[in-house]
This record gives sequence, C-alpha cells and structure tokens, in this order.
Amino acid sequence: MTDLTPRQREILSALRQTSMLRDIVRVQQCTDDAAFLALRIYDDIGLDSLEVVALGMEIEELFGIEDGIPDAQIGELKTIGDVVALVERMAP
Repeated sequence: MTDLTPRQREILSALRQTSMLRDIVRVQQCTDDAAFLALRIYDDIGLDSLEVVALGMEIEELFGIEDGIPDAQIGELKTIGDVVALVERMAP
C-alpha cells in the first residue's frame, strides 16, 4: 500500500469526483490508492487529448489554480499520479 499524505488523499478523492473521471467504470472499480495513482490517463482510462485539457480546466477550478496550468504541463500528464504531483506543485 502506498503511503499518502493527507493532502494527496484529499487530491485523489477530489479527482475521483471530477466530471471527467467519475463516470468511468475503470476509475470507480479502482479502490486501491496505489492502483489509482498508476492508472494511465490515455491507455487505462481512455481519455483523449481534448478530454485531458478539459480535465486540466476542471482541476484548475477545483483546486484554485488561478494562473492556469500551462499546456505543456497538461501534455506531460500520463498517469493519475502525475496529476496528483501537478496539483501538489501548483495548488495553493
């Protein structure tokens, strides 16, 4: 089991409820935090590039990232763990 900080658990919980992820069966079936962190955004979850951009916009709003997430950083997101790390770096 992965040792997560309370902040990481908060981020994971919020990510599971985003409109881009909450209705995806693979996400809902993934109850183990380590497995959820390892889910690949494109291959496992099945999001396309436009959906990843939409997820980024939702993350900005959800976590109060006022300056926005640069497109280059959105393009680098490969796993849910990458998303968590991004939020940790950018969210207030």
